[in-house]
Amino acid sequence: IEPGMKVLDIFGGGGYYAELLSYLVGESGSVTLYNNSPWNNFVNKNVTERLKDNRLPNVERLVLEPGDLDSVEGNYDSAIFILGMHDIYYTDEENGWLAIDKDGFLANIYRLLKDGGVLGIIDHNAIPGSDPSVVGKTVHRIDPAVIIRDVTAAGFILESEADILRNPDDDLETTVFDESMRWKSDRSVLKFRK
Repeated sequence: IEPGMKVLDIFGGGGYYAELLSYLVGESGSVTLYNNSPWNNFVNKNVTERLKDNRLPNVERLVLEPGDLDSVEGNYDSAIFILGMHDIYYTDEENGWLAIDKDGFLANIYRLLKDGGVLGIIDHNAIPGSDPSVVGKTVHRIDPAVIIRDVTAAGFILESEADILRNPDDDLETTVFDESMRWKSDRSVLKFRK
């Protein structure tokens, strides 16, 4: 991420990473903080406070359902998807989380990036071979092989991986919201390129 870049923060939640990105891209760059409506309902107060009084003038807020992303114009230099990829695999209608067409969603992320653009993904690791529609909802994790399979199927190339957030003491089964795992889960850091 460099000054002047246009960056998409996918399911950016309360905007923590969008704020960090805003400093990196500077006045000549821009960040789009994208949430769907269930995420927005959960974090609306935090985002509103973070962006209040035009505090981050280079951050634009976008609230849109994943199926409506085709209406967004692209040309992003980079996109990040931090701790949220597992959310595109499950349904929780009781809490307003409707099914997401993951293939269509990832195809749109691919379309929104410039040729050569980078997609960075970090997520909590699940047991290899586990069903993403189950572990995404129950423990908020995903098998990194599923991420690689589906993101490369959308057209991206896996360029590199980093082990800086790996934790061999994580059993990969405990919910990431358990105090013993909070910010200590075993996580994958993946860099894809269009």
